[in-house]
Amino acid sequence: MNRWILIALSFLLALALSIFHWASIIIGGLIAGYFSKNFKEALAVGFALGFFIYGAFMAYLAYMGMLAKFLALSPLSYLSLVLCLALAVISTIITNFFSPYAVKKL
Repeated sequence: MNRWILIALSFLLALALSIFHWASIIIGGLIAGYFSKNFKEALAVGFALGFFIYGAFMAYLAYMGMLAKFLALSPLSYLSLVLCLALAVISTIITNFFSPYAVKKL
């Protein structure tokens, strides 16, 4: 199976599990980082996953009619974006070091 398909499936799995718990960001990052081929790709995939999950959260808040109230709490909205990105990026980078798909450059 193509690596990009597996990475996309990890995004969807993280989105599906994020309904239940925020740790799904870490799980999605671990799976996506496993299939990344180098550090730069793992970093990019981590940022993409973080923005994907945060965008889905914003869409959910807009659907529930709570987006304006959430954005009015500006420190909280900034903190949630930073935490979402940090969890996704750190988990993809750490897992990439142990991935058999990663191209090792010494």
